[in-house]
Amino acid sequence: MRITNQVSFYNLTNQVLNNLEEYKKIQTMISSGKKLTKPSDDAAGVGHHSNLMIQSSSYSQYLKNLSQAEDYLKATDSALTQFNEIIIRARELAEANATGTASSETRMYAADEVYELIERSIEIANTKVGEKYIFSGFKTDTPAYGNIGRILQPYGSGGNEYQGKITARGDYLLSENKDFQLKIVQAGEYGVAEYQVSDDGGVTWSGNKLVKSNTGLTDNEGNDTGIILDFEAGNFAEGDAFTISVEKGLYQGDEGIIHLNASKNSTIVSNLTGKEVFEENRYFEIMYKLQKSLENNNIVEISESLDELGTLETDMQRSMIQAGSRLNRVAISKNNLEVLQENITSTISNLEDADMIEAMSKFTLQDSALQASITALSKILPNSLLNYI
Repeated sequence: MRITNQVSFYNLTNQVLNNLEEYKKIQTMISSGKKLTKPSDDAAGVGHHSNLMIQSSSYSQYLKNLSQAEDYLKATDSALTQFNEIIIRARELAEANATGTASSETRMYAADEVYELIERSIEIANTKVGEKYIFSGFKTDTPAYGNIGRILQPYGSGGNEYQGKITARGDYLLSENKDFQLKIVQAGEYGVAEYQVSDDGGVTWSGNKLVKSNTGLTDNEGNDTGIILDFEAGNFAEGDAFTISVEKGLYQGDEGIIHLNASKNSTIVSNLTGKEVFEENRYFEIMYKLQKSLENNNIVEISESLDELGTLETDMQRSMIQAGSRLNRVAISKNNLEVLQENITSTISNLEDADMIEAMSKFTLQDSALQASITALSKILPNSLLNYI
């Protein structure tokens, strides 16, 4: 009989503890509003929930990447639209001044306006999103274009005997932009002809130097400028003159194309570089050529610039289409991901969130079961104690 009471005691005690545990579980569910609070609640459900949370986190990162790409491409699209407007205005100025009816005075006014367009171009090319420059490639912490060191292609005076091509290259070494005048002081081919250089508008000149097929340019004082001039073969006459200008607008970015993950297996390009948008089509060279030809009242070069600006406008519109198509792809990918994220959030919610009506009903039943087991235990507990005395 003592054994029977002891077994009953332990059975009722376990029943009370089990009912109490279930009571606490339902109470926690009601207070938190969640079905899953620890792995033991539902091992399979918790595993599925964990996988869904990882997937949701991935979607959130992809959406963040796409939002970043969207910001970059919207800013790019806006900048390119402004560049297209600048080109259209430059063409209007070139067209108005490419005929004999325009005067040197009106061309000088036009030259000033074109220079303002160039300055505006540099400002737009240095557009930032947040703290990042959008046209600098991977070098997003560096302005795409600087204020010193763009070496322009040389141009000669209209009456020059030398008709060969001169090109300029190199990395500019001086600390300020300058115009360098080069004049031939002894006639002949390169290797025989000699020249002098002025970097102060012809006020002072350097000593005589030999014209070579590739000539390193120095300033008046003999300092290396970093500019190398390449001359085609041809005859130079005494008095032939050339100008080599160094202006603002040196490209400081790189060719880096920024790919951002749009999903597990795909990336999206979020930028266009200054290299592909402005350098490959010679945007600044063409704009500076127009400005210099207007300044020098050179109708021939103004007309050449007009044709070049037409090609430049086509190239810029192609870049606008490229940016627009990338922006459309971002919008589609973003929309699809948002739908997937919404679905997975709903699934997670269904796994996590408790049905409060059902939970309250269970809580009422469990409370009754707990009270019944406690009552039953209280009835056997005194007898059990007497039997052990």
